Amino acid sequence: MAIIKTNRQVPRLPMTEEVTVACEDYRQYVKNILVPASEDLHTAVESMAVLLHQVYGINLVTAHSIDYLLAIRVAATGENGRSKLVKRFDELYSVPGANLRNRKMELIDAINNGLKHIRLDPARYKEVSQKYGGISFRSLMQHEGRILCLLERYRFDYCRVVLLPALNTLVSAPMATNEDALAFATEHIQVLEEDLSYSSYVGGDYDDDDPSTAIDRAIEMFNPPCANCEEYEEACICSEYKFDDKPGEFTPMFIPTTGEMDYVLSQISPSWRRS
Repeated sequence: MAIIKTNRQVPRLPMTEEVTVACEDYRQYVKNILVPASEDLHTAVESMAVLLHQVYGINLVTAHSIDYLLAIRVAATGENGRSKLVKRFDELYSVPGANLRNRKMELIDAINNGLKHIRLDPARYKEVSQKYGGISFRSLMQHEGRILCLLERYRFDYCRVVLLPALNTLVSAPMATNEDALAFATEHIQVLEEDLSYSSYVGGDYDDDDPSTAIDRAIEMFNPPCANCEEYEEACICSEYKFDDKPGEFTPMFIPTTGEMDYVLSQISPSWRRS
């Protein structure tokens, strides 16, 4: 996942009264709606107790975050284009190595519209219909504690592959001030693209310079989660899924570099030397 930071080097847009209200609305939406929704979904997914109606509700509020961001853009720049913003969001916050790396918000929006309209009109939603086929409120199905997304050429865990990564991006973006909200909505941000090294992995919670955590870091380093579902290899069932008619597979979130492996192993055993 990308690391999002406010880019202080980009000139700020004027914080007018209209912009201030739109930014405060979005910040409250994140705090009172998106953050609790994300926490509830994380808990349900980890306990394998996800319910279909719960996911449709969380999908709806995630899709509507685009409308709050668009309100800021309109107030600040006059730029009004919801479809363009959905596409731009996916371009900025794609997840390296994932099968749907830059189409998550597009699909979230389409699933929400499928629920609202019962079935998407292929003429009105031409691009997304060409990509995924028909989308309706029946495209999501509850199955053994998961919510599967079933489309013509796709079958996968919707929460782990699409919904949670998008929510994580929304709730992890800096949002302490109205200026942060304005920067996020108008792309005045810095997105640090991650490579596939262990050090770039956001999930690392240990101090690299603390030898007492070296064994824990080694275990984490050599046991990466899947880039598509974020489950570990023994739990990952991506091989049972399909993406654009191609079988899925476990895809490591990161691959530790030789230098990273040498460093952590030398902390475990000072006598370690790579041959």
